[in-house]
This record gives sequence, C-alpha cells and structure tokens, in this order.
Amino acid sequence: MACIFLISNRMKEPMKWYSKKMGIVNEWEYDDRLESYHLGDIYISIKEDYIVFEDMCEQEFVGWETCSWIDLADNDEIIYAYYSEDNLEAEFIHICDGKCIREFRQYEDGIEVDEGEEPVFSDWVDVASYIDENIFD
Repeated sequence: MACIFLISNRMKEPMKWYSKKMGIVNEWEYDDRLESYHLGDIYISIKEDYIVFEDMCEQEFVGWETCSWIDLADNDEIIYAYYSEDNLEAEFIHICDGKCIREFRQYEDGIEVDEGEEPVFSDWVDVASYIDENIFD
C-alpha cells in the first residue's frame, strides 16, 4: 500500500511549505531508521526531480477533492497517488499549471473517475504498478 504525493524539486524549503499549507506548527523530526524527516505519519524524501511526501497511515490525503489538490499545488506540479491491495482501490491525480490533467479514482464499487490520457490505467493494479515502478524503484 502507498499514499504519496510528489511536487517538483524546485522548492527550496519543502518542510516549511508543507507545514504552512497544512496549518501545522509542529517541528519535523528525523527518523534514523528510515533516514528521513517526518511530521507525524507524513515522511519526506528527495528523489531526482521530485520531493516525495508519503503518508504512512494512509489517512491524510485519501479522498481529497480535485480542487483541494489544485489549491495545494498553487501553480506548481503535483502528482498524487494511492492504492490499497486490501480494498482494491486507487487514486491518481496529476495537477500541472493549476489544472488537473489526469484523474483516476477506483474504489470497491468500480471506477468513479477516469479523465485524462496519460498514464493509462485500467484498474487499481495499474496505479500500484505505476507507483512501484516509477516512484519506489
């Protein structure tokens, strides 16, 4: 299972940005075992082109409306992805320049939203594969 969002690596102070956007005043702590900073269950890591925010408890981001992702992104690029093998569900949102260019949402009842073209998903397994191959490789 995974619940993450990525934002471009151009950001200078991602922890400060996240805290401000979420209205959180607590300090980030360093986790020696995972070699990563975290704020509660939200962990941050730096990849080549992106800053990754991972929700370890999968409670923070699941089910957000698309407009909330657009607001969070401002005019930057955000990719949000979530999947659950237990519930056979997935969410994928790609925001760029203030617009949603890809949205896929599948829950136990079936696909609720499938708008945009790339990447192509036919079910939650495709979202899981995309996350595992492109983000956690």
